[in-house]
Amino acid sequence: MDVHVKDFDVDRETTFIPRRNYERGAPICFRGKTAPIRTCQDLLKTSHDEALFEYYATSQMALVDAATGRRQNVGEPGLFNSVKPAPGGEYFLVSIIQKPFSRLREAEGFPAGR
Repeated sequence: MDVHVKDFDVDRETTFIPRRNYERGAPICFRGKTAPIRTCQDLLKTSHDEALFEYYATSQMALVDAATGRRQNVGEPGLFNSVKPAPGGEYFLVSIIQKPFSRLREAEGFPAGR
């Protein structure tokens, strides 16, 4: 059986897009000297951004038979940072993004565990 690893979306018919909470919070201000660092404009800024990230980044790992297209889910849906098959194909090394999400770094810099 020829098996390939592919990442599928979670069943979106049973989940709902998080709605924005319009409660006002204290503004976040950074003051200080200008530093020569890289800045990113699309970082998470609010708890609503975090909820949307979690909603859209959650996926279901599955094995797919290339010949028949038959799909077999593996484990539970999660926030996968990386999935690497072992040389024998029997095991996977899975890195999962963990909360809390950073508001100062891109998704690649979020804490991850194995």
